[in-house]
Amino acid sequence: MSTGQPTVLLEVYSGRENPSWTLEGDALQAVRDRIREAESRPGEAASPPPPVLGYRGFRVENLGPDAPDVVFVGRGILTLIRGKRAEHRPDPVDLEGLLLAEAARQGHGELLQAAGAPRRS
Repeated sequence: MSTGQPTVLLEVYSGRENPSWTLEGDALQAVRDRIREAESRPGEAASPPPPVLGYRGFRVENLGPDAPDVVFVGRGILTLIRGKRAEHRPDPVDLEGLLLAEAARQGHGELLQAAGAPRRS
């Protein structure tokens, strides 16, 4: 998936290509801000989310030199990956909610619902 651009991958399919889009403007800044805020908070360790069919969450890449290499958020768990090190913790800044709203704005609302994504108000 790596295009060099800040990119979000909506993980919902098994065996098919997942939808993805480039983060830009306010959405990109909001994601960066939430990740920075999450990293600044003391984090309690969490287990990685269990494998499931359907909605698994979001994979975010290419956020810049000071950001983690990859961020995964799904089912309330935030995973920050730097090199070979992965840190799992609860999502203290509701990055998942932000990305759910962004996915709906990108036209994936029906897919989210069909795949069993959490509903956001």
